[in-house]
Amino acid sequence: MAETRRFSPAHLRETGKSADDLGDYVQKALKRLEDAHQGVQGGADGFAFASGLTKVFNSWNHRLGALHGEWWSIAATFHTNAGNDQHGWYSGWRGRPFR
Repeated sequence: MAETRRFSPAHLRETGKSADDLGDYVQKALKRLEDAHQGVQGGADGFAFASGLTKVFNSWNHRLGALHGEWWSIAATFHTNAGNDQHGWYSGWRGRPFR
């Protein structure tokens, strides 16, 4: 026999809000990473290691962008299951690297 669990919409909304907050934090971290990379890249122009920095930046940008997308996906699931998606805010969202 399958067990049925019931969850409070308020708890689901709160969990969705927490996931939103984490997604926002990752987005801000991506922006700081990009800003820092631009500053270092400008000072490293012409040095042999500059292309290596770009590879490292691209790798982290891709990873953090995927993490950002996952948090938004998790948030969408909680908001939708809490009945908090009346406006379709999450229904069409697709995760992508932040840029």
